[in-house]
Amino acid sequence: MVRSRQMFLALAIFFLLSPVAAGQGSGERTVRIPDESIGIEVLGLERQLPSARELLGLGEGSADRHRAELIHRLQCWIDGLERCAPADLNDPRVREIRRFLGTGPKDRNGAVIIRFPDETRIQVRLQRVSDLDPHDWDQRTYEAIVLPQTLDAP
Repeated sequence: MVRSRQMFLALAIFFLLSPVAAGQGSGERTVRIPDESIGIEVLGLERQLPSARELLGLGEGSADRHRAELIHRLQCWIDGLERCAPADLNDPRVREIRRFLGTGPKDRNGAVIIRFPDETRIQVRLQRVSDLDPHDWDQRTYEAIVLPQTLDAP
């Protein structure tokens, strides 16, 4: 009886530690969080950004302003700031993103897929800030980056 408990305990420890060991040597990887896409209407931008194509372009033009607004609203949604995004603090997707950013593997960044009314999609990377100042409580712990190369159109 004792021997079977020891064997069970050893197997349980192995299975708990094996994902950690597999993730350590792999370098930086992007994990998609949450598993479903997020509609642009959740961020309150369906009128300003009817298509992911609005986010394409270089330089200081409308695409740059649209990307900045999308990032701002996404961060407001994740952080639960109702003053700048129609936030639902009980949305399971927000909780999943927060859980990943707070407790997920440090060698991986997250990514969310934003869905637009014209059925286009684009990916936004949620990248952890590595050089945090322990004395600055107002700094961001993650940075959102729109990835134009991930545009998906029907």
